Amino acid sequence: KYNVNSIHMKCNINKYIDGKYIDTFTSAKEAAKSVGNTNSAFIRECCRHLRKSYKGAEWYYDTDITQPDKTKIIA
Repeated sequence: KYNVNSIHMKCNINKYIDGKYIDTFTSAKEAAKSVGNTNSAFIRECCRHLRKSYKGAEWYYDTDITQPDKTKIIA
């Protein structure tokens, strides 16, 4: 079973805005840099469902079955 609270999880992170897929990042640190921040803690909290959103986006581990449909891509 998938555990979103695993501390040692290494997987991609998907970014969504208004339920639409925006981008994928190889780490929380890389995702944080994309929004002008060096602290990745808030993004990891989103991925673990401890925070709803950060910097106007929702963040999910790519293996999270609760993430929105990735076929809704913003052009």
